[in-house]
Amino acid sequence: MSLRVGMGLIFTLLGLASARVEAHATSTSYLFIEAAQSGDALRGRWDIAVADIAWGIDLDADGDGRLTWGEIARRQHDIGAFVFAGLEVVRSGVPCTTRLADLALADHLDEPYVSISMHIDCPQPGRLQLATPLLFGLDASQRTLLDVRGPSGRDNAVLAPGGAPWAEAGPVGTISRFVQYLRHGARHVAIGYDHLAFLLLLLLPSVLRAKGSVLRDVLALVTAFTLAHSITLGLAASGVVRLPERPIEFAIALSIVVAGVLNLVPRTAHLRLPLAFGFGLIHGFGFANALAGLDVQGARLAPLLAGFNIGVELAQLGVVMLVMPLLLAWHRSPFFAARIAPALSIAVATGGGIWMIERWP
Repeated sequence: MSLRVGMGLIFTLLGLASARVEAHATSTSYLFIEAAQSGDALRGRWDIAVADIAWGIDLDADGDGRLTWGEIARRQHDIGAFVFAGLEVVRSGVPCTTRLADLALADHLDEPYVSISMHIDCPQPGRLQLATPLLFGLDASQRTLLDVRGPSGRDNAVLAPGGAPWAEAGPVGTISRFVQYLRHGARHVAIGYDHLAFLLLLLLPSVLRAKGSVLRDVLALVTAFTLAHSITLGLAASGVVRLPERPIEFAIALSIVVAGVLNLVPRTAHLRLPLAFGFGLIHGFGFANALAGLDVQGARLAPLLAGFNIGVELAQLGVVMLVMPLLLAWHRSPFFAARIAPALSIAVATGGGIWMIERWP
């Protein structure tokens, strides 16, 4: 890959990232399904962020830029039609019918949500299957945290764009749950533009070090970052520590700006390791917010945390293995240290600044 093509690829990716600046816990909805018996009607509740519904429905009737409960309540039938068009419920291969029961306001991580209660009528009893393909079409970063309680027990899952529907299959084994959340962790990094931007800024100056110390520098940074976000991910996901979403997302954007600015001042290179650990703690809370709302405790928590965290680390390692050869090839250019690295740092830090404005608490 030539220098010009490689630089074009990176700036293209940055441009795509800026088109949808939310990441981590944003665009997460919560779907709860309860079935007392296999032949009974299902009861459900779907909590969806007001901002996500407003992407598909114009809720601001008076155009003043502020939403009131009255404006939302007046559009309840439209909201129901929009949401239920994005929910597929099938039992024994036969589609079920979903009806609106009630509408209310809810709160998840200090963000306003519309809580849509529903009745789901299925013509036949039997195996249940759920998917949310249409709603996800609005934004590829959306996901639904699913909590199903039925005669065969309780199951949690994550429904994501392009992913397989959830299907009732009796109690889920530990290994299956581990693999499921391993995939979710890896995908979360893949769509987490802010996480990838921070990681890129950490790695960028590494190739400017003496040849024998490049690998050592990268390992030290990645290890510090991994250890830090693993600590706070475990604390937050287990409920020991819980912080609101908006300040965390703002701090993650701030970490990108700080890392980009420090890259422009070579004498601050010694701060990169504490920066990786310190802001790694913040990024860990961002990862944990992706799992917030899943009421998972006891023995079911261990495979979830282990799978999600290992998935994050595998995806992160894949990014390092992809980016470092490119940076090592580019740094041979006489323009890398003087122009290319500063330009990349400024571009990524600018994206972080835009994210800071959008995530202002």
